[in-house]
Amino acid sequence: MTKKCNVSVYIFLLILVSFLSVSLYGADTSPASTDWTIGAEKFTLTRKRMETTATSAAAELLPKLILEQLAENLERIPSAREQFDQKQYDMQKKRLDLFLQLSKEVQTRDSLVLGDYSKKELDAAIKLEDEKIDGIRKQIRDNLAEEAEAEKDSAGDIEREKERESVIDEGKVVDEDSLSDREKDDAARFKEMIKQFVPGTSQAAVNRQVKLYKNDFTQLFDAGKDISAEGYESRDFEDAVIAAGINALLTGRLTIYGEYISATVSIIVYPGVKIVGTVTDVSNISDMRALAVSIARQLTPKITNSMPVELAFDIKPAQAASAIVLTVDDVVYKRLPDHLIVESGIHSIMLSSPGFRQVSTSYAFRGSRKFNISVEMQPDNQGKILIRLKKPLIGTMYGNGAKAGAVDEEYPAVEMKINNQPVLGQFIAGNGESAFFYVPVNLIQNDATLMVNAKPFDRSKYIDVRRRWMYGSYSALIISLMGTFYSYGTFYADSIAYTNGYVDYDTAAGWQKAYQICAGISIGCGVFFVYELIRYFIAADKVLPSRAYDSNYDAELLPKIQESIQEPSDSPSGERPSGGIGGAAEKEAGGEKSDNGVQ
Repeated sequence: MTKKCNVSVYIFLLILVSFLSVSLYGADTSPASTDWTIGAEKFTLTRKRMETTATSAAAELLPKLILEQLAENLERIPSAREQFDQKQYDMQKKRLDLFLQLSKEVQTRDSLVLGDYSKKELDAAIKLEDEKIDGIRKQIRDNLAEEAEAEKDSAGDIEREKERESVIDEGKVVDEDSLSDREKDDAARFKEMIKQFVPGTSQAAVNRQVKLYKNDFTQLFDAGKDISAEGYESRDFEDAVIAAGINALLTGRLTIYGEYISATVSIIVYPGVKIVGTVTDVSNISDMRALAVSIARQLTPKITNSMPVELAFDIKPAQAASAIVLTVDDVVYKRLPDHLIVESGIHSIMLSSPGFRQVSTSYAFRGSRKFNISVEMQPDNQGKILIRLKKPLIGTMYGNGAKAGAVDEEYPAVEMKINNQPVLGQFIAGNGESAFFYVPVNLIQNDATLMVNAKPFDRSKYIDVRRRWMYGSYSALIISLMGTFYSYGTFYADSIAYTNGYVDYDTAAGWQKAYQICAGISIGCGVFFVYELIRYFIAADKVLPSRAYDSNYDAELLPKIQESIQEPSDSPSGERPSGGIGGAAEKEAGGEKSDNGVQ
């Protein structure tokens, strides 16, 4: 029995240790595969004799501003060279650790001869140390063989990567419809090269999220004066960067002449010490942020390691396309290009043409080499509609986020601008309560008069009250069922016992009556719950905007309202007087003193 118990305990401990080992290894390796950290150091001045407090502050400020512009959702596509450099660095580090272990074991073996051992004990100890030394040597040989194998496996991907970069640098665009047979072969080869470059095909790599050093753009990396003096390619500097968790380091040199500053910024990827991009730009020293924005925009494709994509535009109708103005990331094209090549990633696009509504959007252009953008421009038909409240209230009307005007009990109507699009409006009463309304496209007609049944109240509070009542009725139903089930079970048992002569009639009849009363209460609670549930659903629907509908305003009052809308307000603040929507009450009184005392 004791032996069986010990075996069970041993198996349990073995499973537990295995589980903890898997958990620890999983927790240790996951962050390295998902994050790609970019940091920056304080830039240096090319003219040391010009270094002052102001120029030193500029050298520290510019890298922070560049990092601030890079603090967005970027992803890094790891290149084949980058993946191999990481493997090579890890293997070299492991090999160095093994060599230190080998040195220690050799020294331990050599010191055995100085110990107080017999010949037999000395031979046994030396044999044991030789076995350890042979094991370490084998690990070093395996490490070198593994590195050579990894370099061989990566050679093809690295070569295709270089060819891809050369093709992209030449600015070639592959269009199969216009290629000859020879060119189509080259295009197929280029596509195959791009396909094989995509992470996951041969090395199972995944895109890595770009993050900032210490998750703070104000934190700059400092390797120390002595290590920095050794240079960026030194082993000590590389170890310091990797120890800080940095995968890419921004370095820069500044040259200042008077009020102008020139910045040359490079991004170095570690391990491997590879400069993946260098940007030089000039700006006024008083506008450092604009300089940082320009440099960050040029470095972003190098950081994401993304290939360019082609944008093809199809604008309709022809009248809009003939005078279209395209804006891509604040770059204006007054003539629409047939094919526009941009770096893959998120880009903001805006299209405008005289007589048509402006169209703008932002999109992540990733996952494909070519994107066709088709836009149907809508005519810019400016117009207006008159919105009135069914129940006169005092407050302010808004349409599509813009203030339309104020309404009151005497003139509950405002004018809203339209442009062939639905209107989502809001009425806010004087006490802060609001009500939304919606004008569908089929009612959007110039000079139309529409009515809205606005009911301003605190909808969240109302829904919360109805929800509590619904939960309370449900709780009452559940509690009542406990008594119903208990009384029914007891009545059923006593009815059988009465049939067999174990209990008297009064006892069985008493539980029957109790069951009927409890069942009636449960039915009532059930009806009450259904009633409160329906009321809760109705309350939840109150958040939906009320729909506007056609309305024929009073023929005598409508001209006055339209005239008052066109009249500018006399109040200094631009707000209309409290007596009407535009001073109609004062005009109607013929300039005499109105009821509220306004001349």
